Amino acid sequence: MSVHRPGEWITHTWVMKNAGEIPWKNRRFECTCPPDWLNEESRRISMKEVVYPGDTVSLTVHFCVPNVPGHYALNWKMKNKAGAMLYTDKVGLGLHFTVLEEEKYICEDENNNYRILEEKPAIPATLIAGKIYEHSWSIENTGTMVWEDYYCECINGDTWGYARNELRIPMKKKVEPGERVSIQIEFVTPPIEGSYRLIWRIMKKGGKPVFPEGRQLEVMLNLI
Repeated sequence: MSVHRPGEWITHTWVMKNAGEIPWKNRRFECTCPPDWLNEESRRISMKEVVYPGDTVSLTVHFCVPNVPGHYALNWKMKNKAGAMLYTDKVGLGLHFTVLEEEKYICEDENNNYRILEEKPAIPATLIAGKIYEHSWSIENTGTMVWEDYYCECINGDTWGYARNELRIPMKKKVEPGERVSIQIEFVTPPIEGSYRLIWRIMKKGGKPVFPEGRQLEVMLNLI
């Protein structure tokens, strides 16, 4: 459930255990519906010649994500030497990721800035999927501009099925230079287990980011 920029490279590794009683001989994993942009090296994942019961094996893919923003899912299934698919009742190896391209813009004022004074919870915790989650930041306006009608918005949350109104958090109508403000968010964690990275940006009226690229608030979720 990672987030990447267009054209960025992904390296992902799974560690699998042969939990059965039969050695895996000359087996491999193949991408079930490989897209055109997936390189040949990642379409087929080779395994060592024999993986005995109780042994583990590492499988790695390394590829460049598409240049088109969107949500992508890839799946690999195990095959034997003859090319027959095995464990058809299993989901196989999966990768789900988002390609996100931020709009390029010029900041109105170089002196418009902020700093995070406190974040709760400060350390990502292991959570239950499908439960209410709360997070807050205390930030200070360290610039010279008055913040008017600013709000906080999650710019990649719609990927996980959240409605737009769940992803916009209003702020105090006016925040003077040197003033502190608290941003509190609350949402239901995604229903699927895994690791999530939600990116929040401070926006101004009209839907434009206020601060330069890279100035963002993040929530890391490890769901079980």
